Formats: sequence, structure tokens, C-alpha cells
Amino acid sequence: MLGLSGDLDAANSERVEQDLLNALTAAEPAGVILDLSNLAFCDSSGISTLIAVYKQARALELPFVLAGAHDRVAHVLSLTQVDRLLPFEAELAQAVRHLDEVTPDDR
Repeated sequence: MLGLSGDLDAANSERVEQDLLNALTAAEPAGVILDLSNLAFCDSSGISTLIAVYKQARALELPFVLAGAHDRVAHVLSLTQVDRLLPFEAELAQAVRHLDEVTPDDR
């Protein structure tokens, strides 16, 4: 499980993206849950980061799911329909179940 906290915006999105991409290479075969429960803010740069990390996970055939976004972040994900584009679960427990249900064809 990887987690983000604070703000994900133009000021830090490139660094965060690189950190997350590096972490993907060390991910367990079971997949990646990106915990957003401590993320307070996400702008369009942050959305681009989430999409880039998802695409890399797909390229590595790693199951991937966003989890735990609330308040403003959940609203942004909904408005931009990222919650429909990327696998998304409201709760961490649901995200774990989501990864358990992913088949190799879903990766």
C-alpha cells in the first residue's frame, strides 16, 4: 500500500509522480493500493499524476486501485470522472477486496 498526504498539486506533482513510479517497481505481485485518505487537496496536476501512475501499473501488469479519498479530493475525482476511469474504492477494506478479485486478464 502506498499513501499520499497533504496536497497533490503543481508544486509537488512531478516529485510525487517519480516517487510513486519508483515504488511501483518494488510493488508486490498482489498489486498496489494508493491510499488517498490523508490527501487534503488535488488539482489537475495531481490528477495527471494519478493517471500516469495508473498507466505505469497497467504496463507492469500490477493491479491498481485508488482508495479512501474523501471530501474535496473525492469531489474532484468525481467531477473529473477519474473515479470512473481508474479503479476506485471509497474504503481501504473495499480496495483490498478489489485487489483480491482482480484476475490476470483485468490487469
